[in-house]
Amino acid sequence: MYDWSHRILLQDADQPGQEDDDDRDVPFWMFFVIPIVSAIVGYGTNVIALKMSFYPVEFTGIKIWQPAGQPFGLFGWQGIVPARARIMASRLTELFMNRLLDLEEMFSRIDPEVVRRQCKPATEALTDRIARQTMDMFVPNVYDSLHDQTKAEIRRAVSDQSADMVAKLMKATQSRILELLDLISLMGRLAEENKEEVVTMFMEVGKREYKFVELSGLFFGFLFGCIQALIYYFYDAWWVLPTAGLFVGWFTNYMAIRLIFEPTEPIHILGFTIQGVFLKRQQEASVSIANLSQSNFLTVGHMMNEIVDGEGRIIFNEILQRITREHISQMLSGFGGMMSSLFSSNFAEDLERAIVSSTHEEMRNIWPLAYDHIEDALNMRETLRTKLQALPPREFVGTLRPVFQEDEVKLIVVGAILGMIVGFIQQFLVFQWI
Repeated sequence: MYDWSHRILLQDADQPGQEDDDDRDVPFWMFFVIPIVSAIVGYGTNVIALKMSFYPVEFTGIKIWQPAGQPFGLFGWQGIVPARARIMASRLTELFMNRLLDLEEMFSRIDPEVVRRQCKPATEALTDRIARQTMDMFVPNVYDSLHDQTKAEIRRAVSDQSADMVAKLMKATQSRILELLDLISLMGRLAEENKEEVVTMFMEVGKREYKFVELSGLFFGFLFGCIQALIYYFYDAWWVLPTAGLFVGWFTNYMAIRLIFEPTEPIHILGFTIQGVFLKRQQEASVSIANLSQSNFLTVGHMMNEIVDGEGRIIFNEILQRITREHISQMLSGFGGMMSSLFSSNFAEDLERAIVSSTHEEMRNIWPLAYDHIEDALNMRETLRTKLQALPPREFVGTLRPVFQEDEVKLIVVGAILGMIVGFIQQFLVFQWI
């Protein structure tokens, strides 16, 4: 075992007044290695910590136990972002809803008459099925035997009312959108189901900041390594390098994260402007956030399907039943006395149930015909972009940082542990080998 109680002091052991135990036989250049290793540790721990933030997308290892929403488990690891995708997406959407998006105002821009016209091809197809279903329910095989003119009158009466029904359904949806559309729940579920897209979104939005985190680890690691070498020269306990490695891993990650978001307001010193790295890119980052949010998650299709089949589907069915009841009443009055003798007294109630069931199923085919108009009216991408860009820097940080803040600790801890491991390797393997 190498005796590390003797260090270098490039002095002659025979010099008068120099004690034997002050002899040091380790080359002096080794102390220049410490800052270099520290820089590599700072850079490496930051790179690895970032990689561990995003990968693996699914838990890798022997999954005996993994706490909900946590990346670690027995025994294995899942990237922090994919492990907490639902939580982070829900939290981000909640902040958007509180500060940026007014769903009632946005949905009020939709023109029900435009929706009515654009959906008419689908409602006409539905009309024919409803008319045939109505006749077959109560007077089987009669519909096919009817004169073409009679069929046309039935379809026309049903068609007009069906088109109106879609417009009324849109108006009712607009008036109760906050009850029908739980955007926070929707985003959380989509993020959980599409972890790869969440990872891609976070990496795309923060790609420049992540590069800054990596390079700052190199700078701060070297800076602290110089102090570390000085301490180690005068005090050579075995735990100095592992402890210093832990501190380097912690400090470089901590400083990198702080410098991404702070200072929030620009500070001008000697012609230089100092501000959080992410805040300097507020205009550009806002475009990326808006584009990726709208393209991947806040799509018209996702929102309209959530209205029909999501957490507010009970309310949607209640609205649909009420409008259907009115629809049937008007439709039957459109028939006049032509066919009323064919129907039983329970006809309206049975027909209501049949139409509600058919219409609920068909909404998945009806709504998409109006998606272009709905998307233009909501203008989700532009709304998010302009409002994010217009936020004062402090509010911009307040909108986004809370989503990540809880997980910053995990990044810092991972960096500290990795740094300490490298410190042990440096102390007991590298230096001893040399």
